[in-house]
Amino acid sequence: MKKMLRSMFAGAVLFAATSSAFAGETDVLLNKLVEKGFLNAAESQEVRTDTQNSIDAAKKAEAEAKAKESKDKADIKIGGYTQVRFEHFAKPNAKDQFRIKTVTLSIAGKVLDKVNYKAEIDPSKSPSGSIVNDAYMKFSHFDYANITIGQFKIPYSDEFLTSSSAIDTIERSLPVGSLAQERDMGLMVDANLFNKSVYYGLAIVNGSGANASEDNSGKDAVGKIVFTPVKGLSFGVNYMTGKEMEQKDTYSTTTADSKTGMFKKTSTQDPYSRTRSGALVKYVFEKFNVQGEYLTQKKDYEDDSKTDVTGNGYYVQAAYKIPLEGKMAIQPVVKYETYDPDKDIDSNTQKITTVGLNWFINDNTKLMVDYRARKDETVTTGSLNEVLAQIQIKI
Repeated sequence: MKKMLRSMFAGAVLFAATSSAFAGETDVLLNKLVEKGFLNAAESQEVRTDTQNSIDAAKKAEAEAKAKESKDKADIKIGGYTQVRFEHFAKPNAKDQFRIKTVTLSIAGKVLDKVNYKAEIDPSKSPSGSIVNDAYMKFSHFDYANITIGQFKIPYSDEFLTSSSAIDTIERSLPVGSLAQERDMGLMVDANLFNKSVYYGLAIVNGSGANASEDNSGKDAVGKIVFTPVKGLSFGVNYMTGKEMEQKDTYSTTTADSKTGMFKKTSTQDPYSRTRSGALVKYVFEKFNVQGEYLTQKKDYEDDSKTDVTGNGYYVQAAYKIPLEGKMAIQPVVKYETYDPDKDIDSNTQKITTVGLNWFINDNTKLMVDYRARKDETVTTGSLNEVLAQIQIKI
């Protein structure tokens, strides 16, 4: 009976001790129990020890719960950046202008352990097109294979895989924009292997590009592999193949719509197989980096009366980041690019030489100025040179 009472009183003491309102009176209560003979000194000390252990365990559990809640909140990351630029064109009749290039907003986080998501929009694209950039879920249960479903950057051109906020020139390369694709909808499997010395990416996508409906029943296959044998040096190849429909609109010169008065339009679609391939070399050493990509594309029309089209191009660039006071730095950049839309046609190549300077004001702010000397063999008169200036702010 006495033992049972001791247990009941010990439980009461434990409740009192773990309650913030009574924690200061634990010793007084135990001393009273010893004085009345319900507990001896050894039993009183045992209750104190058990009580303290319970208090410590409760505090630890509460701290772990708070840490987990804080980590879950931290896993939800809100980001984005804004790019505002000024453009000066030497081309006759071209209008100089200020304009908003990009306003991206993104949210990324974790649904479950090893299940992540990302959604990114660019409201500056409205109303000319859809504002959605990324919208996908990534499953990372296996070290050798991440599975991504949704709309994402496909594993192809390295310059497209690099965020617009992180490239060294204001504009992406002309051959990349013409012979590659940035985003699409589908499924991707990729991973870094062997301590990040090998990267591979495989994807099955619509092939129509971001925010575009599929225009045929086939799917495009994309593949990329990059080797990094030593720190800083990477080289790789990429490949993409699939079918596409080329839409061509023709307008009647005699028949007009009775309601609008506009000449009637007839749309036709020419199917063709499209094959793209490319190669990458990149070297980063401390503050210096140099990289280049070669890209090619062939359109093979199903209609034998149409001539197949093969285009290619490449770019090379070098940049050196010079630290200044605090977090400031300047970065001179030089870049050369060339693009031939059709190898079977003479005198249609475009070339751009860029000389730029980037000023990193802090981690979130960057000012860029580029002079672009442009040549287009199809344009025989006037200058096509440009001066671009851009301020970028990240959140």
